[in-house]
Amino acid sequence: MFVLQVANLIILILATGRLAKQVIHHAVNSFFLAQSYLATLLLFAGFYTLTYRLDKHSWRFLNEDLTSDPIQVFKLYLKFLFFSISTATLCGDKIHVEEKQLHSVRLRGVMTI
Repeated sequence: MFVLQVANLIILILATGRLAKQVIHHAVNSFFLAQSYLATLLLFAGFYTLTYRLDKHSWRFLNEDLTSDPIQVFKLYLKFLFFSISTATLCGDKIHVEEKQLHSVRLRGVMTI
């Protein structure tokens, strides 16, 4: 899972460079812009899932038992995808995280955008 997230990060960095070049030349394609946004959402949902799998106590109010059924990992990913969408659009979310981690998540979001 870690390798896939790193690969996704590298692809997103390359796509961001291409998007910046299109912005400079005033030739931004709306489809490519939507793809870049979706890739960012998926990347952060994967990062959040990875951090939960590495340390279950880093996310409060989430008590998912990932060993009972493999589909639980997918459900957890969908929860974090919802969290990623709501934080990327600044609409907020019901998932509560510790204040220290929320600050680092905001910093990572700012660095990507």
